[in-house]
Amino acid sequence: MTYQFALSPDVNLRDLSHWFVLNTRLQKLTGEPFHLTAYDDFAELHGAIERDAVDLIFANAADTALLVREHGYLPLASPSGVADEALIAPCSSTRGRRHSLRRCSPVSRG
Repeated sequence: MTYQFALSPDVNLRDLSHWFVLNTRLQKLTGEPFHLTAYDDFAELHGAIERDAVDLIFANAADTALLVREHGYLPLASPSGVADEALIAPCSSTRGRRHSLRRCSPVSRG
């Protein structure tokens, strides 16, 4: 199974190559295949989320809140300091699909 890694439409695409480097790194670290998709609009992204077609997402604050509250996603990482984005994924205990991110736990802020 290939995991679907989504980028929110508000991500600066000037740095798109860096996201592909991260995607490759995730594949090497987990031994699992990931497919990176940069969404052009929020309707398309939200449709993919509703179809359960997103396994990992870099999301803005509004989408992060929605995904955590309504879809069982957990934050995995966020920038230090004041952040309005987060990298989040569904925990395997909250959704029916198998995930290599089995031991999900919320991000600790220290």
